[in-house]
Amino acid sequence: MKAIKAYYTAQSVYEWQEQWFVLRTGLLDFVGKCTDFYRCLFKGRQPKVDALNDSLRKALLQAQRLKDLPVKLTERFNKEQNLIGGWETSMRNFIMQFAEHDLNDGAQKFSRLMRYNLKDAVKQIPDAHGAFHIIVTETQSYFDMSGLDEQESTSYAYLADISDFWFDRPTGEVRNLRSAIDARRDNQKKQFTNAVCSTLIPLTKQGFSFVYPIAPLLEHPLTELVLGFEVVDFENFITQMVLILNQLASFPQECHFVYLIPLLKGSRYSSHVWRIGFEKIKEIMEGKMEGKEWALLPLVPCNVYNFG
Repeated sequence: MKAIKAYYTAQSVYEWQEQWFVLRTGLLDFVGKCTDFYRCLFKGRQPKVDALNDSLRKALLQAQRLKDLPVKLTERFNKEQNLIGGWETSMRNFIMQFAEHDLNDGAQKFSRLMRYNLKDAVKQIPDAHGAFHIIVTETQSYFDMSGLDEQESTSYAYLADISDFWFDRPTGEVRNLRSAIDARRDNQKKQFTNAVCSTLIPLTKQGFSFVYPIAPLLEHPLTELVLGFEVVDFENFITQMVLILNQLASFPQECHFVYLIPLLKGSRYSSHVWRIGFEKIKEIMEGKMEGKEWALLPLVPCNVYNFG
């Protein structure tokens, strides 16, 4: 048993850091080549596929050879290793799915999964960076791990944007890729906000007052709507919420949860808000939820500010 553990654990902190520094550097090389691959496609040039495939194989091989911290440190840094491992798993899945995806079909299984896992890696990378920092700080620093943080955060997020844009690209020539991606994101935000406003028009005509979102709240893989509403009558608070949810049931865009923020004279009077899933909204509209059950809906602390 000890021999098996020794095979899967590093013999020293130096060995553990070295393997991660090599892998993270290799992943940055692969992500950079992926980005260049899409840039070439947008410009109508022939991408350097051989170099991309070579980088892909090296990154996968390095990931498959990863070892845990030395046994004496495993329990002490169990939480940190799990955070790092979760991020690495998402990146490894992305790499394997990138190799299998169909450039001409965004709905293809691997085309969808690779983008999902890359976004998942982007979401997890701040925690992974924090975990690396804790381990290095509390042991000994042999490699400049933190020197990779900013480049990873920016390059991974940019590749996620590019890959999404490729499958939702407009017709015609794309002259400035970054500008085109930013314009697409701004347009999506406007469409979302306009859809919220249009959905609630019947209530605004009845005197309801809302503070609308400036964009969807994106917490991968969820898309959420944050809506402030002026409380008209505290005695009929639930009735007011039912009317709002009744309108939101017809919201035309993909959305998983709505945060309803009650306001008094335009300001929040509580640090808690109602967080309701759109599936739950359907149950309410279908009469499957009694009034007393509203007390069971989650009232959660919330510090979101993407409305105004």
